[in-house]
Amino acid sequence: MNKDYNWLVSIRFVVTDDEKVERQVDSILKWTVDDVRRVKNAKELQDSTLWKITKDESYAIFNCAELLASFSAFQLRLKVNQAKGYLFYSEFDMTDEDLEMIIKYMPKKQLDQARVGI
Repeated sequence: MNKDYNWLVSIRFVVTDDEKVERQVDSILKWTVDDVRRVKNAKELQDSTLWKITKDESYAIFNCAELLASFSAFQLRLKVNQAKGYLFYSEFDMTDEDLEMIIKYMPKKQLDQARVGI
């Protein structure tokens, strides 16, 4: 099983009292390559002419409905909080605190390369 990790992070940029711009992590969505494989399998099952299965049934079979709902909620949260989305990936698992620390001290140019349009 391939356990490459992916994180979709929403970051808000807040101006502090001393006129500095501070990065604040708003929310983090984490998934693995195995999760992507399960979603693809569910989609293939939906598209199959052999089986007459609805979307909800195929997502339940492959246990990926919660992940897909999390992506929808993340997109809504980005719009409501006026945050920007960034994509990070690694071969190693990290805690949310580790990821926040990396983002806090990451150079702006490198952070801009991770930006995704959602």
